[in-house]
Amino acid sequence: MSLRAVFLDMDGVIVDSELQFKRLEGPLFRQLMPDWRDEFHKKIVGLGLGDLHAHLVREHGLKTEKHEFLQLCRGLAASVYNSQVSLADGLIEFLDHLAERKIPVGVASSSPKEGIRMVLRRFRLESRFATVASAEDAGAGKPSPAVYLLAARSVGADPKYCVAVEDSETGLRAALAAGMHSLAYRNGYNDEQDLSLAHGEIRGFRELTVGRLNDMLAARL
Repeated sequence: MSLRAVFLDMDGVIVDSELQFKRLEGPLFRQLMPDWRDEFHKKIVGLGLGDLHAHLVREHGLKTEKHEFLQLCRGLAASVYNSQVSLADGLIEFLDHLAERKIPVGVASSSPKEGIRMVLRRFRLESRFATVASAEDAGAGKPSPAVYLLAARSVGADPKYCVAVEDSETGLRAALAAGMHSLAYRNGYNDEQDLSLAHGEIRGFRELTVGRLNDMLAARL
């Protein structure tokens, strides 16, 4: 059996939004939680908004009500997605490569659906993806495997013949729990993330071909 589908995380993989969020979240989080420091950011990469709120309440004593916190975060997201992010280098060429070989590719993200739509609209990527799965659709964010399992079901692919590309430990745990082959994406600003769980590591989409992905799958199966 060979590769059946590829699923990409959005933040930090499709676009460089994790970097942009880190720059904007710092001032906001310090306002809400006086003890907040930039090094705490690595613990929240990959979390959905609901899980993020719960984490900040539990670990940093956040007092802001959930609905207000989500509204603040969505405002940040609109700014980041609509005007600040850039596409990953080599992504379009990789998507073309998959399309030529009729390998479906999907988005599998903990971000709210509206944030995903903003990115896809801005870069005219709607037609590029066979499926878009968010934590809202799946009922749970990463590290739950729900998003990845939903994405695989939607294209009719067995997870063990799918590859997930992730930039965070949280995302890798989700992909592995779903039974997928996982690739860690070193994007230049996630060096603090422990990505050792991954089956392989890349530093750009230009490194990837269907042939290489099939070789990786064959070595694992």
